[in-house]
Amino acid sequence: MKKMIAKMILFLIGICFTVSTSTAYAGVIPPQEFTVWNRYLGEGVIGHGYNALTTLELKDYPRGNSLAEGISTGEPVLERGSAAITTPLKYPVRILSTYTTERAYSIPKKATEVNFNKLTSPQKIVIPAGETIYLLMYTGEGTYMAWYNDMIIQWIDISHIKNFVTPNTSEAPFWGEYLADEPVLCEYWMKLQKSNGTVGWVMSQKNILKIDWGRYKKVVD
Repeated sequence: MKKMIAKMILFLIGICFTVSTSTAYAGVIPPQEFTVWNRYLGEGVIGHGYNALTTLELKDYPRGNSLAEGISTGEPVLERGSAAITTPLKYPVRILSTYTTERAYSIPKKATEVNFNKLTSPQKIVIPAGETIYLLMYTGEGTYMAWYNDMIIQWIDISHIKNFVTPNTSEAPFWGEYLADEPVLCEYWMKLQKSNGTVGWVMSQKNILKIDWGRYKKVVD
């Protein structure tokens, strides 16, 4: 009987040790949805002028209600902001070997959004093997923005991420492994201003706007 009790105690101690250890090393899980404000989807900046290639319905907010006034075909507009609504949990990358970031920014715990123009005090951090980062959006030239433990990481180079879903070729040595089977996508909204001052939002799609390189006004909000 004593031997049975002793075995039971050891078994319970083992369970407690396993639970506490796994909890100690568990990474912080990102929100289901995360919004990046004022970061261009790809290589570029926000603030260019555009001409509408078709009639556009303006919303008062991303996914919001329709405004009474829209945009006509050929009408000039100016982009005054953007919102990339992302789903980070869908695009995890497991760290295979120690990875040092180029730029990482701290954000409030459990934050569900960040304004790219307000990110300050970049730092380098070392992410150990076994951790997981979550890709948010494409930022141009083969790089992505990522979420990791209540931090935003810039310039994630995917050229050495194993199994990444992209036309680019990944090459060894691999510092990370892509755990999803689809490309990183986000819902991208553009905040447009008409010449009469009316401002509204449209969800970005192909062939709705043509950029006018001659007009640009930096977005600082």
